[in-house]
Amino acid sequence: MPTANQSFAERMKEHQIAWANKNGLNHLLEPRNNSQPSWVLKREHKTRNLHDSTWWQYIRGREHKWARSLLSSQCFAVNVFGPLAEKPILAKRVLEKLLPHRTLERDDEVSVLFEHTPNGTREWLGETKTSQPTQVDVFFTVTRRERPIGYLLVEVKYKEPEFGSCRGAVPLTPGKPGNPDSSRCLNLQSVLANPKQMCWMAEPGNGRHYWDFMLSAATPFTFTSAVACPFRQSLYQLMRNQVLAFALVQNISADWAEFGVCLHPGNTRVRQLSDAVLGHTDALEAFNAILPNKTKIIEILPSTIIELARENDPALSEWADWMRSRYDLHL
Repeated sequence: MPTANQSFAERMKEHQIAWANKNGLNHLLEPRNNSQPSWVLKREHKTRNLHDSTWWQYIRGREHKWARSLLSSQCFAVNVFGPLAEKPILAKRVLEKLLPHRTLERDDEVSVLFEHTPNGTREWLGETKTSQPTQVDVFFTVTRRERPIGYLLVEVKYKEPEFGSCRGAVPLTPGKPGNPDSSRCLNLQSVLANPKQMCWMAEPGNGRHYWDFMLSAATPFTFTSAVACPFRQSLYQLMRNQVLAFALVQNISADWAEFGVCLHPGNTRVRQLSDAVLGHTDALEAFNAILPNKTKIIEILPSTIIELARENDPALSEWADWMRSRYDLHL
């Protein structure tokens, strides 16, 4: 039984172990030295982490280190959106509901990719010096007459306690590369006045172009009353995805690009900021507060995808029931 002091990740670990036991999958799990129950699949059974093992093709070559863990957010994303990647017509119908303000024509086509970095991302965002450029968990493309006209970028979180934060805000560890003066991050006005000098990520050694987008006349972020850089915490990962959405429109001549998040509804911790940003301690509310006018993050519940998919394709009822059982989505 869950206890009041348990974290969401701990509760989900117990749930996944119980789910594996209930479904007779214990023999597929990696044995542990201390004889405690395992939640990690043996390497040869990693594809069993997905409802349809053939969906592994969507992440092959880009698997996270612990993709075979029953707690994997990467596999959670594939399990939620896998039917849409498999069936483009279904993807279109679901996207029309997720983005009612975007008009899709009869012959428009919608495709879904996982762990996707669009061509040009490194150059657009100044990420040529990093081994890991911005990568989108779930990437929708709307194509009209062979031209991409719109995108939806989705960040997916299952049990993580926060979104990714900026490593430039971490105090320098002797002997390791990093920001020699992270105190600069506490003076946002100085950063805004001279990002390439005052932001370690924008310095020539890293060369990130994020501020170029956020301070441009086309996509101006609002930093009114903010004292410290709002991206020191987990708004950093949200910002990178949103900036990539802007870059797609500016560099590919698409009509639009939206950014959204899909969070497990029980994981309320991921939304919490330790320090308020523009008066908000909820990460999504804080991020919306600094976005350009008329730009808002799209919140997508896993249950919304499940219901929309099943409504449009009754054959997915078994998958829908499996998802609710597997991820405790009876919320």
